[in-house]
Amino acid sequence: MRRFAPATDSPVALSVALVLSVLQPLVVLTDVALPGRTWTAVAYALLVPGVPVAAWLRLPSRVATVGIAVAVSISVQILVAMVSSRPPTGHRTRPSSCRP
Repeated sequence: MRRFAPATDSPVALSVALVLSVLQPLVVLTDVALPGRTWTAVAYALLVPGVPVAAWLRLPSRVATVGIAVAVSISVQILVAMVSSRPPTGHRTRPSSCRP
């Protein structure tokens, strides 16, 4: 029986995620006007959180690996948006009609 090597044996995906995780914060911090600035932001959001998880799973299919990487990344973005939009605990607001 022949064993297939997982698609993530190649360090290309991890290298791309590493470059994006260094490049994107530097571009935002220095406010450099790059022609592909929007695309680096989209690639950062869609790839960086999920690539390490997909590499850790070592799936045999490249399509499944890319799908898991993008799905985990989108899930992380949704989770961060939900947590950051939640009001602080212990802080109660009254409607303006109830104020004296």
